[in-house]
Amino acid sequence: MMPNKTASRVEQIAGLADLQALPPIRTDLADAKRDLDDYGLTRFAGAVSEQRLLRLRERLTAQAAGEEACGKRWSEGPNQRVWTLINKGEVFREWATNSVLLELMRHLLGQDLLLYSFTANIAFQGGRPMPLHGDQQMHGLPHLPCSILANSILMLVEFTEDNGATRVVPKTHRLGRWPVGPDQAPREVAACGPAGTLLVYDGRLWHGTGANSRPEPRYALLTGYCRPFVRQQENLTLSVSPDVLELCPDELRVLLGFQTWTGGGALGMVNGSLPGAISDRPVEFSAELNP
Repeated sequence: MMPNKTASRVEQIAGLADLQALPPIRTDLADAKRDLDDYGLTRFAGAVSEQRLLRLRERLTAQAAGEEACGKRWSEGPNQRVWTLINKGEVFREWATNSVLLELMRHLLGQDLLLYSFTANIAFQGGRPMPLHGDQQMHGLPHLPCSILANSILMLVEFTEDNGATRVVPKTHRLGRWPVGPDQAPREVAACGPAGTLLVYDGRLWHGTGANSRPEPRYALLTGYCRPFVRQQENLTLSVSPDVLELCPDELRVLLGFQTWTGGGALGMVNGSLPGAISDRPVEFSAELNP
């Protein structure tokens, strides 16, 4: 087989001399932030307690089974996706404001954030690997010199090569283009880790879900954030139920998009709400009036 000269050249440009050498799993936030700058990703241990991890896994397992039983299973081949986790348990709402997760996201995106998407993926045996991509690609933008969104995966079980740990191409957040096909992609490496590991990665990083060849399902929470001017993947101001919204603290309401953003002007106003104001859904709406 002829060597892939294009892929080799891409690796040289990106500085990808040793793709098997991912940075180690971190326990120090300063180290994790350096990894995000240098590699476009970091793996972090200790963001969630064993007790909280168990609660998350149990709630997700029960929710997925309930959606299947009610005929509401959302499938991607054999895999099951569970959407809008904000509605589906207090333990999920607590995770969306996890201090470690938000600190790493703010390192990439700045202080002001929106929750971009909050879902779970359950990978069953027999699925197909996802093609390499960057999450910012779906916005139809070129490979920008900064990230406008970032994603994370909380490993609710151990991630291994065999059960399809997410494949990543380190440092491609600096490459300046998106992958255009397997013939021009550098080698991928699996981002493995024990249960409880948090993987955070830049929205420009090339990555793709692996295929699970094991009989045991692989459970993961996918929690993404974006800069406040970006349209979210999940329209959370519509999809969060009124009953749940009443339970959400202001910190979470801000992340969901209920605050008028002050950066660069007042964006997301409701009936002229002031910058910084957190608005509930209106019960009365503006209308045509005559004197």
